[in-house]
Amino acid sequence: MHNARSTTGVRSGRAGRLWTLAVGSTAALGLLVAAPSTPAAAATPGWTGVQAPVPANASSSLQSSSDATTCAAPGSCVSVGEYYQGAQSVLDGDVLANGTWTSTQIPLPANALPTYQPYFRAVRCPSPTWCTALGYYEDLSNHSQAFTSTLSNGAWTTTQVLLPPAAADPQVSVYENGLSCPAAGTCYTVGTFRTPADDVASFVDTLSGGTWTTMSSPAPSPAATVPAPVLNSIACTTVSSCTAVGQYLDPSGVSGLIVTLSGGVWTAVRAPEPAGVNDTYQELFDVSCPAVGTCAVVGDYRGADTFYHGSLLTLSGGTWTAAAVAPPPDAAPAGGAQTPDFAFTGVSCPTTQWCEAVGNYAPNSSVRYRPLVATLSGGSWTTSPGPGMSPADTQGSLDFISCSWPGSCAATGSVAVDPTKDHTGLVATMSGGTWTGNDLAVPSGGDPAGSSFINPPSCVAGACIMGGTYAISSNYGGFVSTYSNLSGYQEVASDGGLFAFGTPFYGSMGGQHLNAPIVGMAVQPDNGGYYEVASDGGLFAFGAPFQGSMGGQHLNAPIVGIAFDSQTGGYYEVASDGGIFAFGAPFQGSMGGQHLNSPIVGIAFDAATGGYYEVAADGGLFAFGAPFQGSMGGRALNKPIVGMTVDPATGGYYEVASDGGLFAFGAPFQGSMGGKALNKPVVGMAFDTATGGYYEVASDGGLFAFGAPFQGSMGGKPLNQPVVGLAFG
Repeated sequence: MHNARSTTGVRSGRAGRLWTLAVGSTAALGLLVAAPSTPAAAATPGWTGVQAPVPANASSSLQSSSDATTCAAPGSCVSVGEYYQGAQSVLDGDVLANGTWTSTQIPLPANALPTYQPYFRAVRCPSPTWCTALGYYEDLSNHSQAFTSTLSNGAWTTTQVLLPPAAADPQVSVYENGLSCPAAGTCYTVGTFRTPADDVASFVDTLSGGTWTTMSSPAPSPAATVPAPVLNSIACTTVSSCTAVGQYLDPSGVSGLIVTLSGGVWTAVRAPEPAGVNDTYQELFDVSCPAVGTCAVVGDYRGADTFYHGSLLTLSGGTWTAAAVAPPPDAAPAGGAQTPDFAFTGVSCPTTQWCEAVGNYAPNSSVRYRPLVATLSGGSWTTSPGPGMSPADTQGSLDFISCSWPGSCAATGSVAVDPTKDHTGLVATMSGGTWTGNDLAVPSGGDPAGSSFINPPSCVAGACIMGGTYAISSNYGGFVSTYSNLSGYQEVASDGGLFAFGTPFYGSMGGQHLNAPIVGMAVQPDNGGYYEVASDGGLFAFGAPFQGSMGGQHLNAPIVGIAFDSQTGGYYEVASDGGIFAFGAPFQGSMGGQHLNSPIVGIAFDAATGGYYEVAADGGLFAFGAPFQGSMGGRALNKPIVGMTVDPATGGYYEVASDGGLFAFGAPFQGSMGGKALNKPVVGMAFDTATGGYYEVASDGGLFAFGAPFQGSMGGKPLNQPVVGLAFG
């Protein structure tokens, strides 16, 4: 099978600068409670590999491949690849929903050559029900072409990628980061092709309103017409705001290229260089844009010393700037036996002030290249050796990266004992800001040390996925590996006591002095760290970063809940009058100061949009930056609403009442305690991202599971104070 990945040792570079974080309220000082360094009875998350499924008409489960993977939400993922149907290689799409993978054959383009093996480069799913994948094939005239396959309403359709001019042999090239889909129904893809004169040119294709259109990439002036610009990566923050990067030829040589879509117009500029640099060659490999007008780009340049250096570019306030960064202290010096090259090939910025980049550098040793990581925080970049190389490895690189929020990332690449022979996949995981190298998790019967290839990771809400091929006996197969959220839950009592079931216990406020009772909790799902929040706004962090609280500050009404922002790693406190207080997360509005028929009782974050919801005791629901899909407001209720949660797999949400009645909006109803005898009233609920089910919890600690596994509860056990909340992860 073809493998959609970069080669170890590819060079690149990157830039940094401080970006302003928009916060919806002034962060107040609060109490930070130190957590134990090692959680008690911890069930730590890790990578788990399974063989990629294939459709029923497959000749064998072997000789298959997973070329690209992505997750729209935890537990809602897609893998695309190939398998053999008889002697013909065909395409398939694997969908993960409710904990189960299903596989469907994806149609080839109508003009595909049956004897050629097609393969994918990238897949993007802006929603759990809509995806687009990008790949290669060969047409009936033996011309190399590209295609896109789109999943909508449960069915895949495939079309040929359009090219601006006619070409005798287009030799189309598309790349792992050459596809961006900012919303369902809208995608952009970039790549290269050859003109009839056999010159390289780049295209930009747009999917909008169900139709693809194409154009040639613009270039700054002056630019050589031959070869035309080359685009390697594109990132779109909204349907009308995109940035693509690559390189082009100008009178000074090869320069970095930045192409931007704004106001419906594409424009191109020459990429800046670090101050004092007189380079002869610059290329840009990857771009990440966490917000409109804010981007980071990684590339590299060749200086007057003839060595390659990492160059870092950032966009802020409408201006692109470049900064040079030094490799780690153990990098090879100029004039030594080892060529002192270093580079960055991937970048991910989950927020406007924090980015992480990966690549490789030449150390001052017999090792040819080793992995490199760099962090942008506080306005400056820091570099360090990346994890994952063993003493026997002589070459290694991290090529791709995806981050859920600051300090939570996954990166993939490869290592080799002998660079002239097979490479083995390399996985690195950042949790709580710390990088660790991970062995490649291949299915049972696979050879972890055999030749394997890993494709770019995709991370959302602390859960990550990757795919690839692995060696098994004398053959190979496709695999999908996931880094799962912790699969348990926690109950929290009003005295701060916390009870963990299937998750790590990092400590609690139980038995400690509190100025006001605890009213809720939230989990940071990559490592199971969590927060407790009190009615006076005091917040207590265990295994998770403290970013401020309303503790000690004036409140018009008491705090009633907290939500974790899985896009930024921040969190929100909500008061009964609808006031929202944002810490390390963007403020998008609130009901504070507005008329309410009933007090607010809860808050939930929508990972798909970055928005949030407030819910009132009468069932009224207020959406901020997230889609409104209905509520119980204005309807008869047997008992008041006490909480809510979002279903990230569907984008819908649930409201739960104190009698256990549950109301689903755009999400599947799987049962409730409504109409059943309860010893104590229900006080909250949580969604299980691993299974797609949910839980209700009562004030006596009794827990009721619907479509999700029961792992224990405090029901029937002595409690010092009643349970007031529940969290999954």
